Amino acid sequence: MPIFLLILLLGACALALTAFIWRLPCLQRRHDRMKDRLSGYAVILTGHSPSFGEVVHDARHHWHVASSAFHLLYAAGGYSCRLKHLEFVKMLGQWTQSSVEAEKLNAILKLQGLPWLVREAVLRMSIEVLYQVDAEGELESITRLLHTITVKSTFADGSVSVTRMLGFKNVGSFSIRGKVLHTKGVILYEASGSVMSENETTIWHEEGEDEIVIRTVSREGAYDRRLRRQ
Repeated sequence: MPIFLLILLLGACALALTAFIWRLPCLQRRHDRMKDRLSGYAVILTGHSPSFGEVVHDARHHWHVASSAFHLLYAAGGYSCRLKHLEFVKMLGQWTQSSVEAEKLNAILKLQGLPWLVREAVLRMSIEVLYQVDAEGELESITRLLHTITVKSTFADGSVSVTRMLGFKNVGSFSIRGKVLHTKGVILYEASGSVMSENETTIWHEEGEDEIVIRTVSREGAYDRRLRRQ
């Protein structure tokens, strides 16, 4: 038998034996526990949930796996996530808009008396959000609007943020309600300071779809905006 065929045969036998041993119930349970622990560390520290046992298809996934592995070394060394509210750990990471209920939003903007040009600008607006942990251990978001406007918000009870855009000022006060982030907002005309609308926004992570849902409710109506993980 040619030597290279012998090597291939021995290699195949070794792989088969390893797979058989690894699938033994006692080792499988240990493997599952280890996998769950590693996945938990990866989600907490990187905002990314690694997929074990699946084919790696692209370079970005390679980067996620490498990044997760790097942070797991830190976790093994005793480092831990400083996030105070661990129920929001799956929100950590970079997100981009996947959909918005445009018809509902347009109807709301009409009732608020906004002209067509402003409504079009709002409807075409796509957002990107980075959720991270600030120096105090609070959940912090950095939101990019229209690729030019950046808004930083801290989701802690009593914190406030102000956003100015298209001649309007949006003042939001934040609170945490269980596993939901809550914002009470007041939209003012920048020039006059008079109130145009008041709204309440709730934000949560939908595990089944791995999406973030942003639901805004006002007296004029309600609409959802969804974000997907980058």
